[in-house]
Amino acid sequence: MTYEQAYSKLEEISIKLTTDVGLDQAVKLFEEAIELSKVCYDKLKAAEGKIQVFKGELENLSPLKVD
Repeated sequence: MTYEQAYSKLEEISIKLTTDVGLDQAVKLFEEAIELSKVCYDKLKAAEGKIQVFKGELENLSPLKVD
């Protein structure tokens, strides 16, 4: 699942939770939202790690780098 897919499903769940849903359905939606939040968090952390690697590589190429 991509970040965008997980985020879209989270948006759908938040809309459903603002309607009149029963307790059991609300709990199921909340549990699903937690899992989707974890997916989004993991994807963002992975992207952040890649960006840090790229940033470090670019800094090593910079002619203005002072050792």
